[in-house]
Formats: sequence, C-alpha cells, structure tokens
Amino acid sequence: MGYYSTLSFEGKAEKINKEALENLNKILQEDKFQGFGDMAVKFDNEGNLEIESSEYCAKFYDSEKFAKELARVIEKGYAVLKFIGEDGEVWGYFIKNGNLEYAEGILLPKRIIENLDLSNLYSCE
Repeated sequence: MGYYSTLSFEGKAEKINKEALENLNKILQEDKFQGFGDMAVKFDNEGNLEIESSEYCAKFYDSEKFAKELARVIEKGYAVLKFIGEDGEVWGYFIKNGNLEYAEGILLPKRIIENLDLSNLYSCE
C-alpha cells in the first residue's frame, strides 16, 4: 500500500553545478530518495532538463529532498516539478537560480488567471 503520485517536469539551465549534478545522480543510483531510485537527471545541449526514468508514477515520499538537491544543480535557470497524487492533490516545486519554492495546486477562475503577471516566473534574471 502507499500513496502514489505522478511526476511531470520542465526546466532549462544556462549554468549548472556539475559536481552537484554528479552528487544528485549518485544519490539516485543509491536509491536514497524513496520513489526516485531508477531516475537519472541530465541536461541536453540546449540546457533542457531531462529526468530519465522507467516510471513516472511512484511513491515519491522524498519529493522535497529531490527538489532541494536539484536546486543545488541549477545555478542559473529554472525547473518546475509537478506531482499529482492518486487522490488528485497537486503540489510541486519551483526552482529558479538555485532557489527552491514549494507550490500547491489550486483551482482559480480563468478571469483571475488571465490577469496574473507571470512574466518573470521562468526568467533567469
């Protein structure tokens, strides 16, 4: 038994900490974060975040620990990690230039969303 959730992600880095990336992948290989054991984090030639896994639905009990380690990797850039629980709960993490913010999913009327200024949410400034 347990609580399953599904991970989705996006991100782009202009500058990464290669030592932190190696450390994160070592932690993942050693299965130290529950639910993330078969994952590997990479960035392609354009800096796009790639999280390789055979399964994106798991018991991601250590999602915050994973997000904190990923934040150490992204020195300049951003990542968004989104988790949807089996009961429909939504939460995630925004990473921007090494800083981490927890996020919760909420429903908002479209009229409110249309008036939000999200212009700097993903910028690296």
